[in-house]
Amino acid sequence: MTFLNRLRALDKRLRVMLIATGMLIVPQLGQFLAIRDLNTTGHEGTIAFFFLVVGVFTIPTSLIVSSSIIYVARKHIREQERVVLLGALNLLIILNLVWFFVHQCSWSQVFGIALRTCHQ
Repeated sequence: MTFLNRLRALDKRLRVMLIATGMLIVPQLGQFLAIRDLNTTGHEGTIAFFFLVVGVFTIPTSLIVSSSIIYVARKHIREQERVVLLGALNLLIILNLVWFFVHQCSWSQVFGIALRTCHQ
């Protein structure tokens, strides 16, 4: 069975949840680039800023899709376990990204990453 056939054979909810997870890859890359830029130059670079701006559109979309699929699958949570787990992972990634956007210094203290721009 090829990869595309396996994707087509998946449950529709799981496929849409995988798309929502894929949408979060770009802002996550922006976060990694922003961390590197903040530690090397002291400010975010243009590519990191671009990826983070893309997150302004993809994060709410992924949040809406993930939460609505979890809400629909809540009645049959045992049968939809993979969908709910992937949705919970999406919500954790979204929380991580939003927290990083809002306050980078508290985020870095919790995760033990020393950012050069955050002075104690």
